[in-house]
Amino acid sequence: MKIPTPWRRWVCRSVVASTAFLCACGSDSPFLAQNSVQNDLVFTREDGSRIHFDAGSSISVTCGPWESNQVPVESLRITFAGRSEKQPGWTLKAVLDDVTLEEPLAFPNSFVWNQPRNVDVFVSDPPNECSTSSADSGGSLMFQELRCGINGRVRFSIDAVIGSEYGDAPSIRVQGTFEAPVDPASNP
Repeated sequence: MKIPTPWRRWVCRSVVASTAFLCACGSDSPFLAQNSVQNDLVFTREDGSRIHFDAGSSISVTCGPWESNQVPVESLRITFAGRSEKQPGWTLKAVLDDVTLEEPLAFPNSFVWNQPRNVDVFVSDPPNECSTSSADSGGSLMFQELRCGINGRVRFSIDAVIGSEYGDAPSIRVQGTFEAPVDPASNP
């Protein structure tokens, strides 16, 4: 099943509960006020310690270009970011035409920067930065649901090791599921 490509965006604030995150969206939009994000992703460093994300982190889910004004390939983009660049965060980008529901997308996923394919996950754990395009990556991600537009929704599961972009720096393991609605209120 190929993914429809209308463009949508929503933003909400996260509430941290142990290693599971639930996002309740606070907004004047009735849609955002009635929907939540289920983020059960667990990020673990090679030494066994877990990466903890700031309670004030923001999350956004967007269907649009891979990179605005540079790479127009229609993609899903999820960003979970701390309040500053010094805090951990992660980004997932998936090329809509490359996603088939219930089929794993394997890592590593190497591509030329302006010709993206499949899915890329980037994790910032200052001072380390890891990406599934690194040769040291392995595992896979599978979408169970991915729709942009009205009643848009994304749901995926991941079990992967994400290799560092800094040579001998340690990898990060990520496991779990993520599910979120896509707010139909905006178009680029």
